[in-house]
Amino acid sequence: EISCVTGVQTCALPISSTSMYLTLLAAGAWFRNNEKPAIFATALSAILSWPFTAVLGVPIALDLLIFRRRFNTFIVWSAFSALAILGPILMCDTFYYGKPVFASLNIVIYNVLTDHGPDLYGTEPASFYLFNGLLNFNFVFPAALATLPLRYALAILFGEKNFPTRGKQLPVWLSQLGMYLWLLIFWTQAHKEERFLFPAYPLIVLAGALALDTTQRLIQVLLSRGSARGYLDGTGWMAALALLGFGLLSLLRITALYQHYHGSTDVWMRVNELEGGPRTTIVCVGKEWYRFPSSFFLPDTSFKIGFLQSEFKGQLPKYYSAPRDGLLPTQITHDDFNDQNLEEPSRYTNPAKCHYIVDLEDGSETPRQPSYAGQPNWTKVMEVDFLDPSASHSFLRAFYVPFLNSRYC
Repeated sequence: EISCVTGVQTCALPISSTSMYLTLLAAGAWFRNNEKPAIFATALSAILSWPFTAVLGVPIALDLLIFRRRFNTFIVWSAFSALAILGPILMCDTFYYGKPVFASLNIVIYNVLTDHGPDLYGTEPASFYLFNGLLNFNFVFPAALATLPLRYALAILFGEKNFPTRGKQLPVWLSQLGMYLWLLIFWTQAHKEERFLFPAYPLIVLAGALALDTTQRLIQVLLSRGSARGYLDGTGWMAALALLGFGLLSLLRITALYQHYHGSTDVWMRVNELEGGPRTTIVCVGKEWYRFPSSFFLPDTSFKIGFLQSEFKGQLPKYYSAPRDGLLPTQITHDDFNDQNLEEPSRYTNPAKCHYIVDLEDGSETPRQPSYAGQPNWTKVMEVDFLDPSASHSFLRAFYVPFLNSRYC
């Protein structure tokens, strides 16, 4: 397996997706008055997966400490969760690293308490999450963002009876607070990634459902001259229409992703069918290093990945060393790693040592990343179409529309 660039977080555990599922579990338990599993799932997400997801547990803490005054439950189960989760994690990490290690604390220290932090890995404008939200949730995302102020505005205009904000168990603002806190924190950070939204996905869906409920109530109030009584009976078509529209746009998005970008996976599936020789077979990647999916796409352990020099000038991964001097591979430290994302020339493989090269021919050839397919000493084994974003319609490359995509993409 290939180790991480900085060693700050594990590569094997998809932390954002794990946190997403634990957020779903914690919120669901909380809404059903099961405080104990809600606390445990929040702690598990923050300690095992991603420490910043503790923010998503703030509404649960406020509810238990301020509204319900369940001090004993909160304190006892917070302590129990910390001990039950921390103990095995610290023992495991300390064993494999050969020294005391608390990975979650290291993530916080690196990303928050250092003078360089995650901005080294790229920054994005404020519109980044807006576009990502629209791509992944289409019209539900702006509806989710607007639902809380809209709900309270309508409660003022048409009364609490028609647009309840206090709720049977929780005030509406508290049920939505986690999503707004998460978006506020990450939207204001210069370094942005799509996966940073993952933990809040269940809360975005919840806010979208509340937006639909609010809209149904508003239509009923306008049609019945002031009352939202029985609003579900008269506006059921809206729910069906919203689900149909959301489902259709999501299907168009999924189809576009497959039709436009499956070429990379197809090529790696072909690599998986290659036959190796008695010696190590090296499959090299240059500017396509970040689309290398996994070592599981290599036929067997006689195949290795090699990195070619490209216009990417950051630090690339490295294989673990073999055990030596009684040390596990994870306990061996190296001098050719850095936490500044600086280019490390020792990572590069000479093209002459590559048996195969996986590359994208997109006309971006430079001295650092030439067109290997055009060189006489290389034979093309397989090629698949791949979408050129710069030459494609922005909407049609994001959402597949039959007949139009082949013309404008």
